[in-house]
Amino acid sequence: MDTYEGDVGFDPQKLLKTALDSIPQVVAETLSTKVFSTKWQAIRTKLEELGTTLATVADCPHWAENSLMKELLPRVVSSLDEIRDLARSCTALNFSGKLLMQSDLDVVVSKLNLHLRDSDLLLKSGVLGAEFDGAGDGEEVLLVKDVFARLQIGNTEQKDKALSALIKLLEQDGQSVMSAAKEKDIGYLVHLLDSNVAVLREQSTVAVSILARSDSCKACSLLGEGSVVAPLVRVLESGSSLAKEKAAEALHALTVDNSENSWAVCANGGVSDLVNVCHSADTELRATGVRILSNLWAVEEIRIEIIGEGAIPVLVSLLNSGAPPVQESAARCIDLMASDDEKVRQIIESKGGFESLFRLLERAESLQAREIALRAIHNLSTSPSAERIVMDSPKFLKLLVQTLDSGYSALQNLAAAVICNLSGSNETNRVLGKAGCIPLLARMLDGKAGSSQEIAARALSSLFLLRSNRKEFIKDEVGVSCLVGLLNPENETVAKKFPLLAVEALSNSDSGKIKIVHAGGCQHLEKLAEMEVVGAKKILNKIAGNSKLLKIFSGKWLN
Repeated sequence: MDTYEGDVGFDPQKLLKTALDSIPQVVAETLSTKVFSTKWQAIRTKLEELGTTLATVADCPHWAENSLMKELLPRVVSSLDEIRDLARSCTALNFSGKLLMQSDLDVVVSKLNLHLRDSDLLLKSGVLGAEFDGAGDGEEVLLVKDVFARLQIGNTEQKDKALSALIKLLEQDGQSVMSAAKEKDIGYLVHLLDSNVAVLREQSTVAVSILARSDSCKACSLLGEGSVVAPLVRVLESGSSLAKEKAAEALHALTVDNSENSWAVCANGGVSDLVNVCHSADTELRATGVRILSNLWAVEEIRIEIIGEGAIPVLVSLLNSGAPPVQESAARCIDLMASDDEKVRQIIESKGGFESLFRLLERAESLQAREIALRAIHNLSTSPSAERIVMDSPKFLKLLVQTLDSGYSALQNLAAAVICNLSGSNETNRVLGKAGCIPLLARMLDGKAGSSQEIAARALSSLFLLRSNRKEFIKDEVGVSCLVGLLNPENETVAKKFPLLAVEALSNSDSGKIKIVHAGGCQHLEKLAEMEVVGAKKILNKIAGNSKLLKIFSGKWLN
């Protein structure tokens, strides 16, 4: 019967009948064996199970049309012939050694187990009981089941074709695939990620990546979450270029707001692999690797691992040496890292983070890249040492002024926020004032967006700690009028804290008080004081304390 193996010309109906007829004959021959009775009893049990299963297959209307069943039958018949020969040897005691015979018997038991598993899988999938005609939802379900069956039973070529078909199905209608797929189907797909056949490993990674990036809750559930992470990390470490790219895409999707998967990446050595990925020549792979690091950073306990693996200097280097998508991803990651940890900010600064971000801000071609770079600079600028670094960079001061004058509100707001962080000492305020920040911030007060007006008022309130900056601002009557206008209680888009601080600073001089009064500030302050807004009554009393202005007020605010 060995001649059936690989023979495409046999009649499956006749071969199934041969197998069914042979099983009781082989069982009968095993009863005459004189040694290894326990093993032969196990073999008989398996043969009887196989006979029952094949009889069930014979009752399926379309089993003979299934190519997997056609491939399985020759292997079954070949195993039956092998068992018959072994039974005769054990009956005649004609074999070369007990150990070798025991090994041969163990092998046929394994083969029988495999035949039972494969035939049972085909039966449960339903593909033996239906005819494919290429139409209807039912056909699509059967097609999905057939594909997953081939992944588990077929040879390498069939598995490769099945994976190609699965990828196509997932790209066309992933929801339908998920509706038909079972947990064990996806489990075997995940198992193929560790295949030693490169094409299967690559194709299965592509399929898993599509599943991981889908919006299907069932897809995420079937992937087993943490269980899929370990093989994906191994692909990221040693897979082909395409496999690494798709593994990274999957890991990125799986670690978004998912601490369990993030921990799994870390536990399987994924952090060091991600840092290595950042050195890849593949632009998209590098960008995705950086984005995964950003996801992992969200889990506080993983941060020390990221720092320990040397991620920060690598990210800083990518700010200037990578392609635009990589630079933007690196800037986002550094922005995230610098957002709430002073020690991390110091590490970024020590690795040249500020300077690299300055260069990115200067060279970035898109508004988005400039915004990302400036956002990271803003977070870094909260560090105590940031003031010195920035003040020692005339080029950055020039960039800051250009950004305030850019006309793009998002960039202007960030630039003003950086000024808020930097301004403090008289020397810094002097440098910022001389650089030309005051008139540009004054112009922002006249904008339509409340957020721009508020951040401009905040920046000015800090810069006004220096007398020369106040004097410059007071010369701008439009700027003073806009600032005072923010005190109007009817203007509910802007909080009053920072406009009040700025107006209070201006009221330190008589000329400032006069400008405030002429702009209608007293009326606004009176109303705010009546509303018990903190600081309003104090400023009103301060302005009214000037005898030249006394006649403007009613006496009730003088007490």
